[in-house]
Amino acid sequence: MAAKFGAFSLALGIVAFMVGFVPIGGLLAGAGAIALGVLALRQGQAKGFSITGLILGSLGALTSLAMTIAFFGALANPDAVAEAQKTAAKEAAAAELKASEKAADEAAAKEARKVDAKKKAEAAAKKKAEAEAKKKAEAEAKKKAAEKAKVEVPKLAGLDGKAAEEKLDALGFKVEFDAGEKSVLVKSNWTVESSSPAAGERVKKGATITLKVKKVSAAPKPSTPGTTPADAEKAWLAGHGVTKPTDFLDMPGYENDLSNPLYAIQTGWGGSTSGFLEIKVQEPLTKASVKRLGINVLNFIGPKFRDIDGITFTDSTGHDFNFYRHEAPAADLAP
Repeated sequence: MAAKFGAFSLALGIVAFMVGFVPIGGLLAGAGAIALGVLALRQGQAKGFSITGLILGSLGALTSLAMTIAFFGALANPDAVAEAQKTAAKEAAAAELKASEKAADEAAAKEARKVDAKKKAEAAAKKKAEAEAKKKAEAEAKKKAAEKAKVEVPKLAGLDGKAAEEKLDALGFKVEFDAGEKSVLVKSNWTVESSSPAAGERVKKGATITLKVKKVSAAPKPSTPGTTPADAEKAWLAGHGVTKPTDFLDMPGYENDLSNPLYAIQTGWGGSTSGFLEIKVQEPLTKASVKRLGINVLNFIGPKFRDIDGITFTDSTGHDFNFYRHEAPAADLAP
């Protein structure tokens, strides 16, 4: 049974300690814990529980006694109670004000951060808009400058190739000729049909203009009876003891190669126009072979014959090759 008294003492001691701040209640629980603890010690058993119950009961009883005295003292002095309540109210109000001020400060700081972030965003957006406007203005200025630097392609259709080239060259353009499979040697012998870019388009100075050209046969020069190219050719052939160019092929010493100026000449000399001798051959020609053949022909016919300035060779593929007297080195021409 002593063990039970010790356990009860411990239990009441814990209760007394926990409710010690309650007037009278803690005092009664503490007194009960002390009484049971003393009874258990007298029985000589459960000392641990009994001693612990005594200590906790004593602490609870003393605390409750002090609270009881203070309680009844406050009842005896209502002014002190009112003052204590007033002080407590002031402290509560001060605490509430402080909490309110703290909340207001935090709200103000949060609002300030929002305003600052908004200002920064607006400043960044303004800076971006200004940069884009500046970039757009610079691009527009460059575009206007580029457009101003462009030159309008003139109307060239109907002009000869040389005149068209001179006109384009004066405007700062480069020129290319498109004659299909043929080569343009004497530009004045070709007529411009169209240009690319077309007339009227504005093109950057220095650009290349391609001229599509066609060969125009030169009209024969007016002549008096007996002085036509055919008459002159006939007289020249008669002076060499032949009646047609192919008669030279039967002369002694003729070799069938380009060293002979009349190699593979077809029947029919072809005549001459505008100071050019026209000769047709039966084999394909190259620029190198045309030069050799041209020098030989000029030496063969003599330097003063009909004031020939050049020769147009038409080979077996239908290509025209122009050879000019001034292209022949002086040392290669007969005096």
